[in-house]
Amino acid sequence: WKGHEQLFAARDRCGDAPDRIRSVRTHDFKYIRNFHPEVPYMQHSGYKKLQYPVETLMKVMHEQGRWNSPFMATTRPKEELYDLKADPHEMKNLAADPAYEKQLVEMRDAVNKWIV
Repeated sequence: WKGHEQLFAARDRCGDAPDRIRSVRTHDFKYIRNFHPEVPYMQHSGYKKLQYPVETLMKVMHEQGRWNSPFMATTRPKEELYDLKADPHEMKNLAADPAYEKQLVEMRDAVNKWIV
């Protein structure tokens, strides 16, 4: 992190689960663009099924009403924005909050430039 104002990341698959995500992080914010919002956060992956037993537990607990997390949604937003100081666990997506529109646009533009 030292010496960088922004860090960029990409994901195109997780094991056998295809995906496309691009993101940028600053010291205070993280922006994520989901190119496949129709795919859930917890999409099926044979690798994860075998290597992350807690995933099955989370899904069972969610079905029983004992685990409630935004990451159990059946779809994802196209964009995510998190205030890392106020919300270090990234639980409240601020992308639709008008108070954060300037930050959203700046970070969206940074990802667009990085992609190019």
